[in-house]
Amino acid sequence: MPTRTRWPGDEGYERMEFAPRLGWAAISSWGLNGWDLGNWPYVVVYHRGEVELAVDVEGDIDIEKFPTREERDRRTDEIAFFYWKHHEEEWVDAIDSHEQMPPNLRGPFSWNRLEGGDKPNVEDTHQ
Repeated sequence: MPTRTRWPGDEGYERMEFAPRLGWAAISSWGLNGWDLGNWPYVVVYHRGEVELAVDVEGDIDIEKFPTREERDRRTDEIAFFYWKHHEEEWVDAIDSHEQMPPNLRGPFSWNRLEGGDKPNVEDTHQ
């Protein structure tokens, strides 16, 4: 169950400046190609350490802690899919749910991954 909190700041960019003081890093890109995650500054997704996730939706911040990084990343996949679908992004047009997302839409973005040097630890359930 997420814990709801608030951080100082009247808008998302102010809270993004505050978050690192608590150890949080805003995640701007997700998936192989680094598609936008959230809807800055209104919706910002944060990770802290290997297992914590925070989602700031216009100042309401929900924080969740997961047993593993993989579970945290699966939840981040769900959040990414929700906002991509809501914004009618073309790369999710033919996908009905986050469970159907192919591996290239899942997991953290990195330049190493984009260049083929690193593959995320996600299952391909879209076959």
